[in-house]
Amino acid sequence: MIKAVVFDMDGIMFDTERQSHTAMIAAGKKLGMPDIETYSIECLGANAKSVHDNFDRRYSHMMKQEDFWAATRQYKKEQGWEDDVPVKTGLIELLDYLKEHGYKIAVATSTNYEKVMHNFDVTGVQGRFHQVVTGDMIARSKPAPDIYLRAAELLGVDPTECMALEDSPNGIRSGTAAGMYTVMIPDMIPATEELLSIASAKVDTLLDIMPILDEIGLK
Repeated sequence: MIKAVVFDMDGIMFDTERQSHTAMIAAGKKLGMPDIETYSIECLGANAKSVHDNFDRRYSHMMKQEDFWAATRQYKKEQGWEDDVPVKTGLIELLDYLKEHGYKIAVATSTNYEKVMHNFDVTGVQGRFHQVVTGDMIARSKPAPDIYLRAAELLGVDPTECMALEDSPNGIRSGTAAGMYTVMIPDMIPATEELLSIASAKVDTLLDIMPILDEIGLK
């Protein structure tokens, strides 16, 4: 029986991964960085340390990290995306459903705490979650299971009684490794045979989660 639902944030709750991906590619091309598209995809679901370590391996011989991230932020600013946090289809409806039916709710995101709180404030979902675990609170990034295990621990629910909602390969592997019922809701990366083989289910939007919980959730 599922007693708790744990949300990834970017790409699941908010349509922010597309913005970041576009900004990183624009900045990378402006700075002449090779294979920037691949690097941007590899950042999906990874915490800041993993993102920065990957940058160093690829580009430290070319430039300083702060120059790249400054260019990325400048592009977002030029596009007016600083306070633009689009809410994914079905988020509010699902949060209302979970509250009404007595589920424990958490967020497990590789994004840092400050950015998470900013997104919550902008979208008005602050206070909707029993626990929030962010990338700067754990040592090992997704695909390691640490962030989901920590969320389950804080909720006081066994991981096998938790549902993880994820869009990225790193996230799917993380939730599955933690022993959670892991549902893939594709965003930037389509569902591959490998991901479908390890995910518990695949749906199109957050609205599709409620019928699953009607079957395997709290009664």
